[in-house]
Amino acid sequence: MSADFQSHLATLVVVCQDTGAAYALASYGARAASSFRLRSICIGKAGEVFRSTGVIPDWEYESDPGSEVIDNLVEEMGSDAVLLGTSFDSWTERLFCKKARDQGLFTVSFVDWWSNFGRRFSTPGSNDLAFLPEIIAVMDEDARSGCITEGIPAHLLQVTGNPYWDYLADHAPMIVKESRESVRNDLGIGNNTLLGLIISSNIRNLGLNLGYAEADFFSSVRPLPERTEAGMPIAWVVKPHPKESPAELRYMLSCERMPLPLLEGVSAIEAVAASDFVMGMCSSVLFEAALLGRPVVSLQPGLDNDKLHTLRIFDHLGIPKITRTGDAKIAVQDLVNGRIPSPVLGKAPFPLGNNRAADRITALFQEKIWTRHRRHTIA
Repeated sequence: MSADFQSHLATLVVVCQDTGAAYALASYGARAASSFRLRSICIGKAGEVFRSTGVIPDWEYESDPGSEVIDNLVEEMGSDAVLLGTSFDSWTERLFCKKARDQGLFTVSFVDWWSNFGRRFSTPGSNDLAFLPEIIAVMDEDARSGCITEGIPAHLLQVTGNPYWDYLADHAPMIVKESRESVRNDLGIGNNTLLGLIISSNIRNLGLNLGYAEADFFSSVRPLPERTEAGMPIAWVVKPHPKESPAELRYMLSCERMPLPLLEGVSAIEAVAASDFVMGMCSSVLFEAALLGRPVVSLQPGLDNDKLHTLRIFDHLGIPKITRTGDAKIAVQDLVNGRIPSPVLGKAPFPLGNNRAADRITALFQEKIWTRHRRHTIA
């Protein structure tokens, strides 16, 4: 970075709602604090995520604050650039992006998963792409391809990786050491018991129409094994999706005659660190479990073959993806009995660790902001 750029020290505003994007952007914010004057706006669960990384939100709202508040925030902040999450249903990110662009601010949005690309930049319930930023940062070429397939112009897309995944790859042993014992103690699970973690989703409430939903998943694995073939006892817990109603999930489990405890009050990654093996549907937490070295199975019984074409990360890493209902119980038995190896992280379609993603995102901002700053200085 040049001395002129340092003296200018641009203001970067981060806006986020969903937890997946929040982990990525909070990890980036913690890394980028030395490069920018950082300010953050968090909606819903995002505030908790930011605080957990040491980034204290400047503004925090339980739900979308409305267009008038957003207009005033953009006017008052005097920012040079904006970094946004891409939530399914947050008007704040969409309207903030549009208002910032109207004000001539440089806008970058971050895609944190491999599906529903067009929906992230559209009026909720449509694919009108009415809220596109100047640049869209994506994790890898699979995500880039998915964006293009859904009508997003190729020239807007930049492959950066994910700052949170870099953090997990770099600090996996420390994360496991810090969380494993405390979470297991809270659950009353000793070292002589294996902890099986089930990652729930919210497919049924997001209109994803994947050909299956949570009830299909739980039905396909019932009854869960209580011991391994060698006789080791297994305790199972369910980690709810951040937007999932715990009461609704408990009712679903009772209907499936699976009275499993819900693991609340800890983050998904803390739950993963405490576990011995992990299974779920198509959640990003499965990939994060892979980064912590956990054996993982993705069970998507009845998946519509026309869906999730770009969700290939499980295939890259050798994580079994089971789509036939009749194969689910076999996969669970293989998982608990050690017949499923740990994921092969070296086959990830992007380099992991060493803050590569954060550096790429920073480079996007520095190039654009420096160019604009130089033009302003000349003028």
